[in-house]
Amino acid sequence: PIEKEEELCVLPRSRCLDLSRVTSGTPCPEMAPPALWDSLEWYEALAVWLLSERRRGEASPIHGYVQYLPQPVEFSDAPLEWSEAELAELRYPPIAIAIEEQAAAQAALYARLRREGGPEAASVTAEELRWAQQCVLSRAFVVDAATPLAVLSPGADLVNHAPEPPGASPFFLDGDRVGVRATSAAPPGAATVSY
Repeated sequence: PIEKEEELCVLPRSRCLDLSRVTSGTPCPEMAPPALWDSLEWYEALAVWLLSERRRGEASPIHGYVQYLPQPVEFSDAPLEWSEAELAELRYPPIAIAIEEQAAAQAALYARLRREGGPEAASVTAEELRWAQQCVLSRAFVVDAATPLAVLSPGADLVNHAPEPPGASPFFLDGDRVGVRATSAAPPGAATVSY
């Protein structure tokens, strides 16, 4: 059985994109020079960093994780790709508006990256950036730390969600480790967390 608070997945922080490790400067200056990096929202920063690591290929310390992530084609039917007619079929304007706002924010980030980014940013396509942001928005989490910061961590994005009341975050930073703990006891193979 899985005990409450049992560690389900633990990795070295060096194998994650952990914004709390970036204490000054930028982890990807060729993509996002300091002035641009410092102005990004957390999810934009993680997306730009992820994109830079993807372009590093096997030289990246998170290469295996990047290879595991869905490829851009797997997002081809995501709401951000829908036409206005398809969005109208939802018949729920708040969702359609939120999707349009997210698409506009991504377009603005793409324009900023092209205008203010480093030499590596010059060849970034809108599709690549959209892929990185969709990966981050569907997989990143905020850890339970004194100053909550976002992390993109292999394995942690595989744990199933349990509709439990909000409580302590299942995600943690502990020295040079990042991980996820069970938020409740469970039978073997049925670990879930509330996030």
